[in-house]
Amino acid sequence: MPAATPGFYTFLDEDGASCQLREAETGQVEYRIYPDGVTQQVLMDGSMAIATSMRYVQHVVVAVARNRISLRVRP
Repeated sequence: MPAATPGFYTFLDEDGASCQLREAETGQVEYRIYPDGVTQQVLMDGSMAIATSMRYVQHVVVAVARNRISLRVRP
């Protein structure tokens, strides 16, 4: 999902420095629209695509965290 979203992602460690995904504490998304290409529709499409991608990532993180918790509880 994130790969199909306009813009690019940077993963940041706890100090805010760029890092690999496995070391990331946060993610940063940047989507640039230049003045000669901006329309209300382009802005809305880009914003909605990024929001959809971020929701997807959030759901995956929650699912992975729940799975880890349930694995720890099992005898």
